[in-house]
Amino acid sequence: MKIVQDINGAHLNGYAIIGKVLPVDFNQSGKQVIEYIEEINPNAIISLGVAARRTAITGANCNKL
Repeated sequence: MKIVQDINGAHLNGYAIIGKVLPVDFNQSGKQVIEYIEEINPNAIISLGVAARRTAITGANCNKL
């Protein structure tokens, strides 16, 4: 959560960064992220989370899923 606090409200190349912390409950977080997307209408989304068994940072392009 510290990274969210650190970057929330910052600006990068003219874009405002809006940080949100979602509930850890899988059933709640999906609904919450959709509500945030509808409220904010972002140009891009960067999602960070815990993947306890992974040994490296990994990424996914949602356009290719």
